[in-house]
Amino acid sequence: MKKRLLSILLVLLMALTLLPLGALADENSKCGESLTWNLDEIGILTISGTGDMYNYSSADPAPWNEHCLEITSITIGDGVTSIGDNAFHSCSTLSMVTFMGGLTRIGSGAFAGCEALGDFDFPYNLETIGANAFSNCNNLIDVTIPDSVQSIGSQAFSCCEGLQSVYLPPTLTIIPDGIFTDCALLESITIPGSVTEIGANAFSKCTAFSLTGLPDGIKSIGAAAFENCGRIEELVLPETLEHIGEAAFTGTVIDKASFDGTPERWTTIGGDGCGIARDKIDFLEHICNFSGWEYDEHKHWQSCSCGKTQNEGAHTGDGDTCTVCGAALSEALGSGSIDGGLSWSLSRSGALTISGSGKMPDFSSVANAAPWDEQKDKIQSVVIESGVQSISGGAFSGCTALEKVSISDTVAQIDLNAFDGCTALAEFEVAADNKAFSSDGGVLFSADKKLLRCPVGKAADCTVPSGTVAIAGGAFKDCAKLESLVIPDSVTAIGKSAFENCAALKRITLPKSITKLEALTFSGCASLAEITLPDGLKALGEKVFSGCAALKSVKIPAEVTVIPAEAFSGCVSLESITIPKSVSHINERAFDGCTALKKVDYLGSDTDWSQVTKETGNNVLDNAEKSFTRTDHEHKYTDTVIPPTCTERGCTVHLCACGDKREDSYTPPLGHSYRGGICVRCGILDPNGDTQHKHDFIPTVTKPTCLTEGFTTYTCSCGECYTKDYVSAVVHKTQLQNAKTAGCLTGGYTGDEVCTFCGKVFKQGSVIFALGHDPQPARVKAPTCNESGYTGDLICMRCGDMTQIGNTVAATGHKFFGGVCSVCGAKGAEAVPEFDDVKPGAFYFDAVQWAVKNGITNGTGKSTFSPNDVCSRYQIVMFLWRAAGQPEAKAAVSFADVKPGDIFYEAVQWAVERGITKGTSSTSFSPFAPCTRGQIVTFLYRSAGSPKVSGACDFSDVSAGSFCHDAVIWASSEGITKGTSAGRFSPNEGCTRAQVVTFLYRASGGK
Repeated sequence: MKKRLLSILLVLLMALTLLPLGALADENSKCGESLTWNLDEIGILTISGTGDMYNYSSADPAPWNEHCLEITSITIGDGVTSIGDNAFHSCSTLSMVTFMGGLTRIGSGAFAGCEALGDFDFPYNLETIGANAFSNCNNLIDVTIPDSVQSIGSQAFSCCEGLQSVYLPPTLTIIPDGIFTDCALLESITIPGSVTEIGANAFSKCTAFSLTGLPDGIKSIGAAAFENCGRIEELVLPETLEHIGEAAFTGTVIDKASFDGTPERWTTIGGDGCGIARDKIDFLEHICNFSGWEYDEHKHWQSCSCGKTQNEGAHTGDGDTCTVCGAALSEALGSGSIDGGLSWSLSRSGALTISGSGKMPDFSSVANAAPWDEQKDKIQSVVIESGVQSISGGAFSGCTALEKVSISDTVAQIDLNAFDGCTALAEFEVAADNKAFSSDGGVLFSADKKLLRCPVGKAADCTVPSGTVAIAGGAFKDCAKLESLVIPDSVTAIGKSAFENCAALKRITLPKSITKLEALTFSGCASLAEITLPDGLKALGEKVFSGCAALKSVKIPAEVTVIPAEAFSGCVSLESITIPKSVSHINERAFDGCTALKKVDYLGSDTDWSQVTKETGNNVLDNAEKSFTRTDHEHKYTDTVIPPTCTERGCTVHLCACGDKREDSYTPPLGHSYRGGICVRCGILDPNGDTQHKHDFIPTVTKPTCLTEGFTTYTCSCGECYTKDYVSAVVHKTQLQNAKTAGCLTGGYTGDEVCTFCGKVFKQGSVIFALGHDPQPARVKAPTCNESGYTGDLICMRCGDMTQIGNTVAATGHKFFGGVCSVCGAKGAEAVPEFDDVKPGAFYFDAVQWAVKNGITNGTGKSTFSPNDVCSRYQIVMFLWRAAGQPEAKAAVSFADVKPGDIFYEAVQWAVERGITKGTSSTSFSPFAPCTRGQIVTFLYRSAGSPKVSGACDFSDVSAGSFCHDAVIWASSEGITKGTSAGRFSPNEGCTRAQVVTFLYRASGGK
């Protein structure tokens, strides 16, 4: 009997240990003058109390910061009035926040970087949302800001990659700077009529957002406010507008716009620089005056001072002047025949038409230039009519005004060199019934889905259509306007020079299927700052990234074995490179000119690195800081070039201070070069020459310069001379000059890189802005049970200035459990906390007092016990398991909702093995489901060995066939429970904390 009672006692003791014990809420439990926090074992953070939360920063993080990645849910109590700055910054596993009411402020950066945060229901009386409060919350999709909100901080929802829909309150007057910048999926939002000011970059790069209208009272639109947004069909700019910022609509296609004012006022408010072309704007207070004609060689038109034009057309008339505008007409532009049965004609409008039947002859040589070559600067469009079978090399090369090429159904061959130098070409148009070629978005494709050529005049952004299988060599070469490109995973090959000289290309997405980048693929992409190479990439071609002046860092995939010649030459901004252990060879000048390279991350040991063959022109690798995956000795070699002599070969010697020595880059001996009986290189006499004359050579030394080698010339009075003793050019040796370190309050200068020999300035420095103070806490003292503490003064780590005086923190006071302080071990009176929700006279009052007194539970908060909270199924199983001593179990768990790594996995495994539970079905345990009274007494009964019972059940709601029938009789006979009322046990009700404590108290006899 005593053993059975002891088992029950241990089970229920463990039950209470799993309930929130405030174990994490120690002396740091305070998060406001009258606020406390508690984090339970399943990741629920609860903020309780009244008033404002403290503000936090990276230097002074929230007390739960060390548990940040454990927090999955937050409950804000109804007495909390504000969430402090950066309170939950970067809690990346936080997915749900529950407000009980009363909150009026969410601080700056409060939820920034909470990437898992999805649905967010703002409290109904919220007034303020701080800057960056929800930036980088990538899982936010729909946001409804309550009407009570009066102000929102800058960049509050910036970089929320998944955000699609937002409701703004009708009382909002200012949309702050950058509030939705880089929210590429944001599509549904209406700007309230109350708004008078839209901040800079407010909707920048919201590519899915199409502005449908501005408020009638709008006064100011900030710089880049609607930059690179979705197409606007019609934009109405009201007369209230007083300012429009630079590039406010740059990159956004606007079909039609109207301004309730004059062209002069448009200029005054800054409209000319906002990115809307004047000829797109209808000035409502302006009457156009189209007087007189303007013309060029091909056409005429009338224009107004507002930028609009009308009556544009080609010159007409058979005489010397145009019958419409009076312009002098030149002779007919030209026409004629071509070998092979073709003919051509060039109209005054610049349209070149090729007609007839047959193949076009080759025009790639100067001797056989196209007949229209002398007038190629006038060609604006080319039409290849049906019957023409090919487009030959050089046909339209250098046609700098050519904008469009139309290709008929009969063209079966195209030499892509035909369009070299067509810098204005923006569109290929292929007939739908052509069987060899096609066009999509102005881009030329082969019939087998290979992208052949993107016109170099195409706009900034381009997406390669899904289903494209390859990109031909030179396909995007010289596309100077191209800024970003997305390539689908269907592409398996990219040809040589595919993106060469795409000077504006900043971003590109490479498909995972690419295994090789051919030579010159990205050569000359001067704006490309970053690129992610696919893991499956196995080979790089020569000069693949040469001249990528903006590229800062590159990680080479693990299957690459050779870094080819000049692969990264001229990458002057390259600061770091990650090289895998698989690389065995770095070819000539692979990193030539990478003057900014500071760090090499090698995924191997320094011994492995020493075995990598590094050809000449890669000295920057030796000068850069290197890190290795293992901590073997790191060789640091000094390179010495030994030039060849007449009889000895030359080489490069690599010598480490530890004695390790390697040689490579061998060059053959030069051999003797006799003249006048003597070798002009080494001075040895020709054994077969005339030895009667004795030379009296006098040496003349020529010193080396930065670019030329030095040598000594030996001259004899007879006139014979030779040179030897060559000294390598010293090469430019740069030194940082004029550098000045920036201070907290004063600016600095990075310094100029100047050659110490010739004085050439290789890189001019730049101004460094004042750094600002870097305050860190000093003289911090943590409070103890009986001594006060100190938050510490904020002292600048750079200059030593004190930026903020600290505050005294009150002593925490003892926390007695069973007469002993759990913090410092001091003995004292046993203090039983008073819970607001446990009143004398309650059936569980004595049980709660007893449990607290004996250290079994500390409640769910400082002044709460939560007697009516229901326990879950997994908690009860863990109570039983811990009471049994946490024995190891080997039974397999087949429940889909119980996985290794769950805190309750071993407990469920043990309970199944002991036959205590079989789950709620064959595949489910339902760990978070509430545990009923019937289930609890059944678990207890089974853990006690399911003893035999006798007699009838006293409760009418427990039938003879019920799963808990015997367990209820047993618990009743042992005095553990008396039911919920006369004749009722309520087996299907959840078992509360009060009931569990009472079961425990009765089972132990109150001892």
